[in-house]
Amino acid sequence: MDYVDKISKWIDENSVELVNFCKSYVRINSVTGNELKAQNWIKIQMEKIGFSKIDYFALDSKGTRPNVVGILKGSGGGKSLIINGHADTVPVNDVELKSWNSNPWNPIIKDNKIYGRGVSDMKGGISAALFAVKAMIESNVDLKGDLILEVVVGEELGEHEKGTSGVTRRGYKAPFAIVAEPTNCEILTIYPGAITWQLFVKGKTVHNSQKNKITYPQRYGLDYGEKIGVDAFKKALKILNAWEFLEKEWNFRWKHSILGGGGVEYDGTPKPDKEGVGIFGITPAIIESGDYIIAIPGFARIRGGLYHPHWVKGEEVIKEMREVINAVSKYDDWLKKNPPELKVEYYWGPSIIDKDHSGVKTLANSFFEVTKENPIYSGGVGACDSTWLYEKGIPTVVFGPGSTSFHVHGPNEFLPIDQLVTATKVYARTILDWCNNK
Repeated sequence: MDYVDKISKWIDENSVELVNFCKSYVRINSVTGNELKAQNWIKIQMEKIGFSKIDYFALDSKGTRPNVVGILKGSGGGKSLIINGHADTVPVNDVELKSWNSNPWNPIIKDNKIYGRGVSDMKGGISAALFAVKAMIESNVDLKGDLILEVVVGEELGEHEKGTSGVTRRGYKAPFAIVAEPTNCEILTIYPGAITWQLFVKGKTVHNSQKNKITYPQRYGLDYGEKIGVDAFKKALKILNAWEFLEKEWNFRWKHSILGGGGVEYDGTPKPDKEGVGIFGITPAIIESGDYIIAIPGFARIRGGLYHPHWVKGEEVIKEMREVINAVSKYDDWLKKNPPELKVEYYWGPSIIDKDHSGVKTLANSFFEVTKENPIYSGGVGACDSTWLYEKGIPTVVFGPGSTSFHVHGPNEFLPIDQLVTATKVYARTILDWCNNK
């Protein structure tokens, strides 16, 4: 029996332990900003597994949000590989909690799926990577190149300087990296750029009993309309509705064989992916309007996000959004005199790797050998830490168990157990093949 078969057999025989490990990990609440307990636990698990070196360090001002980097040292003569994942999860608010069928922090198994907050995003991927290393160590497999497993903080809110970018600055680099985000075990070679924005629209506050005078022309001699008051929220809606048409234009205009075009096989033959098409969009998320319940809202502040393809610059996207604002303002007397303000709060750049890259080919071959199926090449529909590795010159692909469509960031998040096992085997074989070749 060769090493590959031995490792695969070990993973099958220890799949229950893998599932229990993942469940134990999910039980540790690690909402962004409170990763300490989970990271301490990961450090202990790395020690038990037998990593050659464990680097435990915090880059936040209080020193309470540590990153954990486990290194499985190679003997030399091979290539190094980074597997990256984030420890933090999104919170579960009181409204969302009512829609959960179980305790988000006490994972359950139903229909061969694990349910719990963060199980898909992305404690399943980290568990798979850790068990891939454990499988190799337990199978007495030696590597020539180094395996670097990064478990970082702050991904969910883009705090990469405290997490992935900070880890890279610390000196952890390799000729290839895999981010273990949930991809339905599809190979995602492209991720879009992401922008968070804020729209501010000024209105004119007045008692809400005056709405009739704001809404309808009055008899001669009475003030009405903008002389009385202006509902800022209604003005903002004009812009949001116009942006919805812009979003549609983007999705008709921007097509790509992988990103937004549906999945393909290596030769470009269409193969349906799970991420879907039409990913370029503008999403208002947080709406604040007025500051008193018995008054016409004198302002509207709306915050949201958008995604755009890698071949379009973020500035160009924002420019188009501003052009729409200007167009709406041309036929609205109030907005013409009180121009709305659009500000960029945060920019998260895209990432891309060619599917002909040797690392991607190694991953694809590993997937085929494990599943006996050709992998699907697709594009991400959100943003992840692949951006910050890519910007540091590290060729990066995204591959992992779970999916953003498996109720990630919402109630009843889940992860199919078969994907967890498959990803573990694929990671192990990829590590073995990549790190033992020059």
